[in-house]
Order: sequence, then structure tokens, then C-alpha cells
Amino acid sequence: MFAGLAGAIEVLGLHHRMFEPPAVSAGYGFTGIVVALFGKLHPLGVIPSAILFGGLLVGGDKMQRAVQVPQVLVTALLGLVVIFVVSTEIISRRWANRRIDKD
Repeated sequence: MFAGLAGAIEVLGLHHRMFEPPAVSAGYGFTGIVVALFGKLHPLGVIPSAILFGGLLVGGDKMQRAVQVPQVLVTALLGLVVIFVVSTEIISRRWANRRIDKD
């Protein structure tokens, strides 16, 4: 419901028209999934993770403009951050399972 409301606000209030299918979304779905993973799928954890990931996105854009860093490098850095966050969760679960098995 909220996604539909956000899409309607964007189409009706911001752009006043619907774009062609490749440009319908500006990557909000990917960003939402990453923010949910950062927040460990908890509603209160999403708030600080959204602020963190928003800061990373804005910082990447500013870095691209100020220092002429290619967009591909900024996207790769964001991808590495996502990989490290997800992999730390997987590693911590494995360590917790090993401790339980030893006991």
C-alpha cells in the first residue's frame, strides 16, 4: 500500500507523467531491500540504516561531482558495503552455531 502511495505521489506530484518502462523507478526497490537488510528486518532498525545508506548515497554523489570519481566506482563501493554487512551477519550466525554445537 505504501509503495503504491509513494509511486502515485511521485507520478502525480513530482514528474506529472509516467516514464518509459526502463526508467519507471530510480532504484527505490534496491535501496529499500538494502536498507531492510541493514536494519536486520526490524522496523526500528530501518530508521538508522536508512540514514546511514542515504548518507552513503549522497556522499557518493558528492564524491562523484567534487573529485570526478566515476559512477561505476561509487556503485561498486556501495555494493561492497552491502556484501560486508550481509557477510558479517552470516559469519556471526555460523560462529553462534559452532558455540552451541561445542556446548
